[in-house]
Amino acid sequence: MNIYVELITVITEIFLTCFFFYKCLPLTSIPYIEIIIYYATYALTLAIGTLFLSIIPRITLIVAVLLIGNHLLLHIPYSKLVYTIILFFTSAIIADILCAITLPAMGMQYEMMANTDTGRILYNSCSKIIHLIILLIIISLIEVKDEHIFSIRIIPLIICHIATFFAFDVNYHYLTNGGSLTKVTISSLCLLYINIMLCIYFEYLRLNHEKHEKDVLIAQQLKINNKFYTDMLSRQEETRALWHDIKKYTLAVEALVADNQINKARDEFQNIESAYEKIKYTVDSGNSIIDGILNHEINLAKNNNITINLNIWIDNNFSIDATDLYIIIGNTIDNAIEACSNIKDTEKRIINISLTQKEHLLLYEVNNPYIPDIKIHSKKPFHGYGLTNVRNCVERNNGTMTIDKTNDIFSISFILNV
Repeated sequence: MNIYVELITVITEIFLTCFFFYKCLPLTSIPYIEIIIYYATYALTLAIGTLFLSIIPRITLIVAVLLIGNHLLLHIPYSKLVYTIILFFTSAIIADILCAITLPAMGMQYEMMANTDTGRILYNSCSKIIHLIILLIIISLIEVKDEHIFSIRIIPLIICHIATFFAFDVNYHYLTNGGSLTKVTISSLCLLYINIMLCIYFEYLRLNHEKHEKDVLIAQQLKINNKFYTDMLSRQEETRALWHDIKKYTLAVEALVADNQINKARDEFQNIESAYEKIKYTVDSGNSIIDGILNHEINLAKNNNITINLNIWIDNNFSIDATDLYIIIGNTIDNAIEACSNIKDTEKRIINISLTQKEHLLLYEVNNPYIPDIKIHSKKPFHGYGLTNVRNCVERNNGTMTIDKTNDIFSISFILNV
């Protein structure tokens, strides 16, 4: 056993473990120093197990450290940890089996894989790359439910990893034809390093893309908030003007009725009604974020001849992130407006919105008529995120989402912890 070859294997195994557990478990909520200490302990355990223990005691020790360490560090139930650890080691076993089948098929002899340092390096490198491919597929299936997004994200990486196998094959044939052992070893390690860096780079790109999406949402939210405050100031002026003129309107109507000028009195009532119409669609729940979103949506609905009925009873403060509120409320009402816009009978274009708070629970419901056979394709900002992101926001806030379609009425309801 070459200690350097085995240590390289241990380092690669640590990377794969960190990568998989970081994606599957909430490590970001823990101070980095604690994470470093935990994985340093895991690395020491892995090194001791690889160098000094047989297979069964080694796996037992590693599983025990992962199970106890993650439970103490992250306070995650053992049931979930057991599932994650089993998934990791099962995929590792599958990777070893696939590697043991693939390398001999490419011409490498079993004796070389088992008894030579270069064979061990080639075998370990191929095995870890196969394991990395399997982990990437598992993580992508867990994170992404949209098949199109899944294909875009995972296919380029898999192609890179598959191409690496051909490079290993070239290395092997180069070695068997009298090539330099040192060059083959360095080349194999470089290939492994390149594949690891590719995964890190793709993860960096993904995080940047998510940050960009969130920035776009925040910018849109700020735009709506600015419009809300501008509209609020304007409506306050209109309200003050209305109250200032209400006595004048009342005296005018009384004079016209006393003079038996009923038609002119009716005209004055219409003037009062018109003035009231300008301010009656203002939402003032006490929460500026919700007010901004709802006032924005009410204006959109009004422009499409859609009536919105509101039932709001909430406190001023929430623990829910403003962006999550923007995605959940804005997206669902936008969808309702689009659905109603396809209905020809304007009298049936009615959206009912209920937003009530009961202690630490926020109950939110939207229902509207819709035409079942028509699909909605919108270019509005909210729609880029779809119900998948709405569902993610709900789950992030420990809530539930329910969809019902009965008698051509689409109803979506949420229960959120606030």
